[in-house]
Order: sequence, then structure tokens, then C-alpha cells
Amino acid sequence: MKIHLFIIFSLFTFLCVAQQTDTLQNNESSEGQNGVNTKSEVTGTKKVIDKKQGNSSQASLQTQNIDGQFKTLISEAEVLFIQNKLVEAKNKFEEALTIKPSQKDVISKIAVIDSILNKELDKKKQTKIDSLLSIA
Repeated sequence: MKIHLFIIFSLFTFLCVAQQTDTLQNNESSEGQNGVNTKSEVTGTKKVIDKKQGNSSQASLQTQNIDGQFKTLISEAEVLFIQNKLVEAKNKFEEALTIKPSQKDVISKIAVIDSILNKELDKKKQTKIDSLLSIA
């Protein structure tokens, strides 16, 4: 069962990465088709970049810290998932969502875990019903 869960989880992760890659490629190709910048657009962009450079080092450190926390939680959750500790894995994924709430791949992983937990619960209920019916 652990191997099946690992294979399902790995396939799911692969599909999420493939979808994100396709999205990035589509965005790049659409930018390339209508991406002719005028001199004023380039100058305006340069001014914005120059203005933001003053705060960029502090923002960069904060972003790195948030990214590090998020990646750590995701790694821990994936290890727990592979170990079939589904409730703990779900909790770690949910904690990661508090840091980056818009991560669709994390939301999808939680949905997969919920589905597995519901199937296991249904099996337990059915086993209990079967045992009660056998007594009667």
C-alpha cells in the first residue's frame, strides 16, 4: 500500500510540475508575440527598478525566509506522506498554506490525502458493519 501511495503521490507531483511548466511556456510565448517595448516603457521600468533597489535587500531576506519555511514544511509533509502518516502530512501541508495560501499544488495534495483518509474510513466502517452483521 505504501508503494502505491508513493507512486500516486509521485505521479501527482509530476503532473503538477508539468502543468506549471506549460503555463510558464505559454506566458513566455504570449509575451514574445506582443512584447515590443517602447523607449518610455523601458525607462519607466528602469525607474521603478531603481526605486525598489533600496528596499530590495530587506525584502529579499524576508522572501528567502518565507520560502525556506515553506519548503521545509512541504518537505516534511512529503516525508510523512510517504511514511503513510497521512493526518500529520495533511497538517504540515495546511501549515504551509498559512505561509503561501495560493499554492494550488499544496491544496491538491491535501485533497488527495482527504480522499485517501475517507476511503480508509469507509473501509473501517464497512468492516465494522460486516462484523456486526456476522454476529446477528
